Amino acid sequence: MKLRLIVPVLYLAVAAYAWVDFLRLPKDGLANVGPMLVTRPVALVRPLLTEVAGGDAFVLLPSGFGDYVDHALYYWPSVGATALLLDWIAAIFT
Repeated sequence: MKLRLIVPVLYLAVAAYAWVDFLRLPKDGLANVGPMLVTRPVALVRPLLTEVAGGDAFVLLPSGFGDYVDHALYYWPSVGATALLLDWIAAIFT
């Protein structure tokens, strides 16, 4: 039971740090590296979702709400999904 709690909590701490770091960095392409690494399981399905949607942009990252809101609308649901995935994986091993 302890591992099932520790793994998602550590992940959420790293995700919170990555978000604060993203907000602190200049708005260039490199600022996106941290959030995309933290949400890697969700970002890995990007090519499949983009192909299914018939688009050429990342379909999970909205546009038109401003840079920070667009990224928050992608980031926090992705963090939640990844935390649930880690909880599920930790439950298997405990």
